[in-house]
Amino acid sequence: MKEHRIRLRGGWLWIDPTSSDSTPRRVSLPLPGFPHESQRVILFRSFQSPPLEPDRETLWLHLQSVPGLVRLTLNEHELHEEPDHQKGLLYRIGAALPVHNRLILDVHPADAKNDQGVQASWGEVSLVIRWEDGGV
Repeated sequence: MKEHRIRLRGGWLWIDPTSSDSTPRRVSLPLPGFPHESQRVILFRSFQSPPLEPDRETLWLHLQSVPGLVRLTLNEHELHEEPDHQKGLLYRIGAALPVHNRLILDVHPADAKNDQGVQASWGEVSLVIRWEDGGV
């Protein structure tokens, strides 16, 4: 099985819904960490669906280094992880997405620490197009 990764680095908006200032600010992933005063962070990003060959290709969402992620939604539908042989979370999207899409990550920064209790860089998000070779 072959695959092509599209990293979703830039274009994210950050909101701290517990702050008095709810103005979104632009960020890029991965983040260097979360401010200690943040209790909850919403990260969201719009993207266009990549063109796919429905009979041969499927779209997946792959997340790595996302401790503290409590909810993930794509176009207002909550996603649930599927097992993956790599580290991280893998979500099968399929072959049919609208042209315009919105991904929302709900994070509790207090839980966004590694095994040593340090807030390391956070958030690697990719769209993955997988296709079968089919002997071609």
